[in-house]
Amino acid sequence: MKQPVKWQRSFRYAYEGVKYALATQRNMKFHFFAALGILALALFFGLPKTDILFIL
Repeated sequence: MKQPVKWQRSFRYAYEGVKYALATQRNMKFHFFAALGILALALFFGLPKTDILFIL
């Protein structure tokens, strides 16, 4: 039963790392919000999912 706990813990550490980077790094904020904007535009224009994966 230890495997799922390890998996959840690693995702929690990854989430905390992204949260820390967004809070402290100016360029990370820019990249994060640019990616969100591009994703929103891709969905708005109805790009196929495979194209969206290549963009991201």
